[in-house]
Amino acid sequence: MVVVKTHLFFQLCVIFALTFFVAVSLASPEDPDCGLNFTSSPYKPSGECIAADQENINEWDSFPTTRCCQNVLNFFSQALAKQAITQQGNLFLKKDQWEHCSGPFKHQPSVSIENCGFRSLYQGSSKCSSLSLTNVLQDDNFKDVRDKCTGFDSSFDDACRNCTGAIKSARDHYLDQFYARDNDTERATCVMAVVISVAATKLNDPSSIDDFFSCLPALNSLEKSNEDYIKIKYSLAKALIAIVLATFGMIMVIMLVKYVTRNSRAGRKLVLSKSKELASCPGLYSFSKAEIENAINFGDEKKFLGRGSAGQVFKGILPSGQVVAIKQIYRSNTSDSFTRELENLSRVRHPNLVCLFGCCIEDGEQYLVYEFCSAGNLAQHLLRKDKVLTWEQRVNILRDCALALRYLHNYIDGYIVHRDIKVLSGQKVIELDLDARDQLTRKAKDVSMAKRPLKDFEDPRLKGQLNSVDFESILQIAVLCVAKSSKGRPTIEVVFEEMDKVWKNTLSDKKAAEQSAIAAVRRSHSVGVIPV
Repeated sequence: MVVVKTHLFFQLCVIFALTFFVAVSLASPEDPDCGLNFTSSPYKPSGECIAADQENINEWDSFPTTRCCQNVLNFFSQALAKQAITQQGNLFLKKDQWEHCSGPFKHQPSVSIENCGFRSLYQGSSKCSSLSLTNVLQDDNFKDVRDKCTGFDSSFDDACRNCTGAIKSARDHYLDQFYARDNDTERATCVMAVVISVAATKLNDPSSIDDFFSCLPALNSLEKSNEDYIKIKYSLAKALIAIVLATFGMIMVIMLVKYVTRNSRAGRKLVLSKSKELASCPGLYSFSKAEIENAINFGDEKKFLGRGSAGQVFKGILPSGQVVAIKQIYRSNTSDSFTRELENLSRVRHPNLVCLFGCCIEDGEQYLVYEFCSAGNLAQHLLRKDKVLTWEQRVNILRDCALALRYLHNYIDGYIVHRDIKVLSGQKVIELDLDARDQLTRKAKDVSMAKRPLKDFEDPRLKGQLNSVDFESILQIAVLCVAKSSKGRPTIEVVFEEMDKVWKNTLSDKKAAEQSAIAAVRRSHSVGVIPV
């Protein structure tokens, strides 16, 4: 299971994240008649499809849907942006094409265009659906959106607030232009047109487009229906009755406490502890032990995924068909780590962080239910003999790790720390021999001080296929991250900037190599030579 969390000390591990655990998402299967390309921007499940009654949200302040469908719009808007650039600038597909894109997703059968309420996003469904990329880019109102949705490098919160405000203004501009303020279909299509157009201007800048889509959830709002308010009023009447019953119940409890044995008091404390822990994590689903056991024993035998310092992890399948990773906390372990993970991860949502769905506290057992990462962890990929991660893949992983850490270090409820992230050996920090760890650190410092050649620290399986200048820059940052004094360690902002710079250099090198290859082919054709 892949859990990405952080600690100021473990910025080292971001840089040495060649063994850091990450989730690899796979694209949803494509219908050829759909016509969209999902390869470079695969669908990432939101991981909130557990409860039978899904909480309603108003996504992007325009789409009444459920939390289960949160990432679908991101997925399609990027694909439509690529389509708009390559195909006559149309922002939306024709109806017959769009209907071929509406099938369920591979890993979330309950998620589809129709189930999520996005069926009307096709050409001809509204006036905004007829807008082209050229129309939007030339509009003066869109220039303000493009300017305000570009700079996320300083204060992300302020930049995101300016960006979402500009998107709403542009949407309302088109609603006024088409006299459709009260038309819900038009409202949804107009905001989608604006988002697709912004995405189209950012496709060549992975860093900027990631920040942009990380910001869009700020547009969401909770949906409240009239029925909800009736339920609230009705609940007040029930509350009065509950007070009377509670008073009577308290008297009975006081009488019964005198006869409770020491063991039963201990059991009661456990129940109270459970209530306290769950009360601090309102966004989680509370599983019963029976639900956990049914999920783990879905086949002939339990499928073991791995173990850590706090517990062991099994693969599980929920009644909905969703695959999850279930972590069983060791009985001998203190409840501190369990409570920490509940409090820290219950509210965290980020594309590069594994999602915590829910938990179970029953009969002295403790379980945590996480998003399942079907591609395994990075250590498994590093240790494979049949395939080697390329330099480009490793740099991309480094940048994504730094992006997630930056999010956690600046989390609105206080930065989140983590004390069990994996070093270059592929072993856990707590199980790694201290002498070996010191040797690894000394070796890195020796290389940074030119006492050892850079080759001593390279993965020999790369066979020199890397950018030595960028590799040395990463190593220098890594050495600073393990400084004994916190004053000498760089902030996560500095680490992310360096990783982002290396990633852009890598993309630039890749593009130059591709252009060089094309030029070589053209030259060979011009002299009648067929390259072998």
